[in-house]
Amino acid sequence: MKVFHPTPSFTSKKLWDYSKKVEYNDIANIWKMMFQASEGRGKQFLELHDDDSNDIKLSYVKGGLWFQAFEYLNILCTHAMRAITNHASIGEYRLRFFSKEEFKCLYGVYPIESRRHIFHDCSRFNGY
Repeated sequence: MKVFHPTPSFTSKKLWDYSKKVEYNDIANIWKMMFQASEGRGKQFLELHDDDSNDIKLSYVKGGLWFQAFEYLNILCTHAMRAITNHASIGEYRLRFFSKEEFKCLYGVYPIESRRHIFHDCSRFNGY
């Protein structure tokens, strides 16, 4: 026996879309307010800036500005998010969570392989 499911009218679909948009915007605004507080983002969070030194704002619209910057490559986005939140598998992270593991830079004389060191000094990542 076939069950008949009526399709929503155009008006009800627009109302549904609008209510979802309002709901998502409310959630995003609450999240942004929490994020602005230092407790919301944590001490290790890396601020991102565009070429004009403006903050890159968090957004979910069209994948957000961050995801677009990584050309929609999931693996690149994953690695970048780990670096941004300082949860990348580097010496600084291992020192915080696995202190018995090696945390020195393997390619330099730096005592701790830190995020700043990798971005600015490490010969292993020079040119990236």
